[in-house]
Amino acid sequence: MLNLEHIFKDIPKGAKKLGVIGHPLGHTLSPIMHMAAVQSLGLNAVYKAIPVPPDEFDDFIKQAQDLPLDGFNVTVPYKEKIKASGLPGFQAEAGEVMESFNTVWRVADKNKAEWRGASTDGIGFLDDVKSYGVDLTGKKIVLLGAGGAANSIVKAFCQYQVRPADVVLFDSDASRAMRLKESCENLCQADKDKLFPVSVIRHVGDMKSILQKADVVINATPVGLKENDRHLIDLSWLPKDLVLYDLIYHRQTELMKAVAEKGGRAIGGLGMLVHQGARSFEMWFGMKPPVDVMQKALQEELKITRK
Repeated sequence: MLNLEHIFKDIPKGAKKLGVIGHPLGHTLSPIMHMAAVQSLGLNAVYKAIPVPPDEFDDFIKQAQDLPLDGFNVTVPYKEKIKASGLPGFQAEAGEVMESFNTVWRVADKNKAEWRGASTDGIGFLDDVKSYGVDLTGKKIVLLGAGGAANSIVKAFCQYQVRPADVVLFDSDASRAMRLKESCENLCQADKDKLFPVSVIRHVGDMKSILQKADVVINATPVGLKENDRHLIDLSWLPKDLVLYDLIYHRQTELMKAVAEKGGRAIGGLGMLVHQGARSFEMWFGMKPPVDVMQKALQEELKITRK
């Protein structure tokens, strides 16, 4: 049974209580990078992994208020459930356009405590791409996957005025890709200067001609998490000089290897994990964390060298 008091027992007096919820949570790296930043800055805070089975989600919401938690990250399958979870006064941070949230924090005054939410995945992706010197302006982008992470990325293009030449979506569930296309178009319609063409590939066989013209491919699917995963696309279709950003961060995927072998540039998703975490940290503490410290902590944990 979930017991937040037990999870946060024996912590320093007055420490800010933070964590990450999800199911299955597995070996989450979030505590490692956030505690590295906390210790580097000498802050009084703790960050814990909080596994929350689906049948205990409502109980978590109650315990989060009773403890209370100061803030938490949200991963699958709860990013879209937080909005209607019953957290008192919950609302999106000013300017936030997402329908799902990966960062939540408590705002307290003398009379009441309310909760705020934001999604840092999309801006975390943009921050990391920028750190590699990759400019997405005017680029032909193929986005594999239309789930939560892809949703955050393509909507961040709108929110932060990134203007690709076009974005082509592909998901094994074509209806999900269509919903993302329509949602993005509705979002961008409010400001024509942010609008860019978005289309959907319905059949994987149609991918060949699209990929051969692509400048950037973003893999936002779980394909590649395991060594023997079946390839989503025919790797021979990949063009030379392609930039691939694979959100998978703990290993070099076959897709990454294929792009590198053709002379392209393959970037793993570790930096996105760090940068989205850094944005969350800023929401909780009102200060920028040492991104280099967070990145180094994860690299040491995973024995990965930035390329």
